[in-house]
Amino acid sequence: MEEIKPTFRVEGTSRGLPEVKRLHLPGIILKSDCPRCGRECSVDLADEYLSYGEAEATFYCGGCERAGVESDWTICFQGEVRLLPLDE
Repeated sequence: MEEIKPTFRVEGTSRGLPEVKRLHLPGIILKSDCPRCGRECSVDLADEYLSYGEAEATFYCGGCERAGVESDWTICFQGEVRLLPLDE
C-alpha cells in the first residue's frame, strides 16, 4: 500500500507578541568584533536572554576594560520564529 504523506502549512500573521519576557537559547552564541580593538567578543544565550521581537545584545570586551577604555557596545536586531515540518 502506498504511504500517504500529510501536508503542512502555516497561515496568517501574528497578532501581537508572545508572552515571553526572557528567551534563553542554549547552544546559541552571538559574536561581535570590538569596535575599538577588533577582538572577537561573545554573548552566550544559555546565560543571557533576549526579549522577543526587537532585541538587543550588549557585548563587553575584557581587553579594553583592562586597558581602562570603554568596553561595551550594544547591537539591536530582530529575531524571528520559524516553524518547519520534521521528516519522519
